[in-house]
Amino acid sequence: MEDLRATLEATVRSAPPPRRWWFDALALGASSFALVALGVAVWMWIEGGQPEPRWQGGLLVAVIVAASVAAIRPGGRALRRTTVALLAAAVVGLVSGQPGPGGHPFLESADCAAGELSMAVVPALVALLALRRFARHGGRALVGGIVAGATGLVVLDLTCALRHPAHVVTFHLVPCVLVVAAVAAARERLRSQTFSP
Repeated sequence: MEDLRATLEATVRSAPPPRRWWFDALALGASSFALVALGVAVWMWIEGGQPEPRWQGGLLVAVIVAASVAAIRPGGRALRRTTVALLAAAVVGLVSGQPGPGGHPFLESADCAAGELSMAVVPALVALLALRRFARHGGRALVGGIVAGATGLVVLDLTCALRHPAHVVTFHLVPCVLVVAAVAAARERLRSQTFSP
């Protein structure tokens, strides 16, 4: 019995220490903000304009920060609910914002959706890699997807001149919902590395 105990203790001591949760949360938030900076920089280079900060963009930045922590932090049920509430407030602000010109060609508007989907790829992959460390949990997957989806929303809020509610819903919010759903569905299919909550 003592030999077995000594072997088990040696195995535990030789195992690498577990990575802290905040490291993955920091990586998730950093990947999102790096893509926001890249998206705005590319837009400024192509269009030659300056971004127009609005309060909705600030709220979306808060959503990314809160969701990055809520997706990874142990426990965090209240923070996940707060994140969803912040996102709902930002969505209401985006849709009820100042209506701008409508009636733009479909392909010009589709650039917004394509840009948002492309900016969500890296944060979605980082979220999925981080979420594999835990048992499957729909709430974690939801807020992990929110980080990825909100990345493109921040860039579009800063750069898109089309503020018409139909354009915002169709080409900004629908791609965000698709990203959140894709991350949640992909997480359900990935194998967990551990079964800790």
